[in-house]
Amino acid sequence: MILSLIGYNGDFKQKAFVELLNTLREENANLFILDTTRIEVNSILEDCRIWLDKGSYDIDKASKVLRYCHKNGITASDVEAQMQGILHYIEGASNIGLLTLIPPLFQTIMITENIR
Repeated sequence: MILSLIGYNGDFKQKAFVELLNTLREENANLFILDTTRIEVNSILEDCRIWLDKGSYDIDKASKVLRYCHKNGITASDVEAQMQGILHYIEGASNIGLLTLIPPLFQTIMITENIR
């Protein structure tokens, strides 16, 4: 969803997700992005940035995001700027927050320690 929202899956999907986000905002819905999802998106974009910076890659074996960047003339610095833009957008949006979940194993340990 995040990659679609910033346009890496084409204009049609971006417009659809922007419309969905605006509708949710109008309905006062709160959205949360899992920290693991944010890390995954950053990893995808960082890998793409590195490949674009190197300039040497096999487009047939490239990720969907790298193929999109190649096709649309998006540079490594463009990707880096978008990575920063995502974080600023999330921090500035009143209805979007980051959520870090504690793995169940740690929750069990914490509960056990609190009982003692």
